Amino acid sequence: VYTFKIDLKEVNLYPEAFKYEYNNNLQLKNLTILLVDDNKTNLMVAKFTLAKEEIIVETAENGLVAVEKMKNNEYDLVLMDLDMPVLDGLKATKEIRTFNKTTPVIAFTASMFDDIAEELMNYEFNGVINKPFQPVELINYIKNIIGYE
Repeated sequence: VYTFKIDLKEVNLYPEAFKYEYNNNLQLKNLTILLVDDNKTNLMVAKFTLAKEEIIVETAENGLVAVEKMKNNEYDLVLMDLDMPVLDGLKATKEIRTFNKTTPVIAFTASMFDDIAEELMNYEFNGVINKPFQPVELINYIKNIIGYE
């Protein structure tokens, strides 16, 4: 029998990923976003990024929950993962578009854009953000979609 001791230190896995500044003073404070993703790590990273801008974030772990939340609440924007259990992001967005044509729905996906671009248009998505994302790119993309820049 062998035994050994390892002293582990707390390590920040993303030391530079969340250090960012913007060239403008446009604030997203109190913007409401529905963040839909079944991956807890993706939710944590995106929520952390959005919280730095004082964005109000609600989450849904699948498309079915997202559809119900969209029926009962108003959001300024939806970030929708595509590959989820229960109801995927494509079908969820198609359902949302039957009763809400105005809220921007952004595909939040690890899929390659060229592979899904036409399909996203057919489901009435307003754009796509690829994962993994850079925090400054996510925030600037949101500003662009809602008309800040």
